[in-house]
Amino acid sequence: VQTCALPIYGLHGNRSEARGASGVTCADVSPDGRLIATGGEDGVRLWEADTGRELGQLKAGVCESVLFHHDGQSLISSGAWGLYRWPIRLDPERGPDAIRVGPPQLIREPARRGPIKATWLPDHRTLALMDNEYARVLLINSSNPHPAWSRRTVLSSVENHRMTTISASPDGRCLTVGG
Repeated sequence: VQTCALPIYGLHGNRSEARGASGVTCADVSPDGRLIATGGEDGVRLWEADTGRELGQLKAGVCESVLFHHDGQSLISSGAWGLYRWPIRLDPERGPDAIRVGPPQLIREPARRGPIKATWLPDHRTLALMDNEYARVLLINSSNPHPAWSRRTVLSSVENHRMTTISASPDGRCLTVGG
């Protein structure tokens, strides 16, 4: 179980000093604009948007997608270790501006083949997730953290086992995958 306490305006807490991180494959900005999440080969890193200062690292394996929930109370990561929700909450014990991230909640087990990218549909409950192993896109209700309880809708990608990107239209009626 991993939990990361992140001070927004201080240097104390579970802060990573590593600067040799591999390239960034994905990024997202929190709804309030205070945090930036980046994903790459070494997991998820959280940054202070105003200063660019690194606040912490979440061990998530190779990460293909990071997505803040629109209410700012969680972060979704998808990649080699699976699809996870990371709760975000205030941590008044560490200071008035400190937050705690985690522990992660598994939404879906990892796939065995290809990148695992996700995107929100406009309802911000449904995630569209690429599943290259079975040449399909899964629509997953993210409101329940356990994969056995998630209702999955499957859309065919017409035998495309090499999807590398996914996007949803603003009205949620169309999904586009490429590869």
